[in-house]
Amino acid sequence: MGGLKTYLATFGVGLSLAGQVSAGEDVLALFARCSGQMSAEREHAWLMQRDPAGFEDARERFLSLVEAVAEEAARRAVLHDRIEAKHLHAALLREADFGTDPKRARAAQRRAASQIRLCRSLLLDS
Repeated sequence: MGGLKTYLATFGVGLSLAGQVSAGEDVLALFARCSGQMSAEREHAWLMQRDPAGFEDARERFLSLVEAVAEEAARRAVLHDRIEAKHLHAALLREADFGTDPKRARAAQRRAASQIRLCRSLLLDS
């Protein structure tokens, strides 16, 4: 993503965050979490023989946003957030598709879908 395009995307995302981010949530952590969740969705789609392309694009865009707003030291620090979000989201997806309790599986599916909707709403053209 070019410099100006990244800046404008970051600015637009910042404006859209006003009503969506809780008072204490760090925007950098939100971008990191979304990149981790998109990564989990991409891998799960691949495993389930679905097209992961939309998740790959979104993941790359969130990684670009992390890079645009974070200093070098912060980028290394948020790696933990990305990995943790990926593992937690993957657990939701496994429960949704392979869980033996239908009620818990539906709840996991709703939670995973809700998280992805929030992340996609942060991207300007999604």
